[in-house]
Amino acid sequence: STVNISGGTVGSRFNAHSGSTVNISGGTVGSNFYAYSGSTVSIIGGTVGNIYASSGSTVNISGSEFFLDGMPLALEPGLTTTINNRNVLLSGLLADGTAFELNLNSNFVWGQHLFEPGATLTVTLVPEPSTALLGIGLLLVLRRVKRAAAA
Repeated sequence: STVNISGGTVGSRFNAHSGSTVNISGGTVGSNFYAYSGSTVSIIGGTVGNIYASSGSTVNISGSEFFLDGMPLALEPGLTTTINNRNVLLSGLLADGTAFELNLNSNFVWGQHLFEPGATLTVTLVPEPSTALLGIGLLLVLRRVKRAAAA
């Protein structure tokens, strides 16, 4: 089954079981969010409490900035990158502009995120809306200049 969360609040202990897909684009998901083996969770916005990603689960995060332990990740827009690192801090801005921090703990620590080594974690860099608009504007200006030069 597929669950789309775009607003509101989901309480604690929400579970994504095998075969399920959870898409989070807004709202708040409470603590102790479990992604079990065979589930897929995609996060592009909103806030999420503690995530427990089991081996065999997939967590996809789309955003405009990503850092590992404070160091920027050199990513190509639109390309998905797998993060195999554990016991580091992944932080940045989600696609909706919400700041996030995930401690990628490989061992269970009560009250903290858990990303077991067999869990797949991916990040995808998406351009900020303002950057995309600037790019479109630049293309229109260049097109106009090119036409004026040809006349």
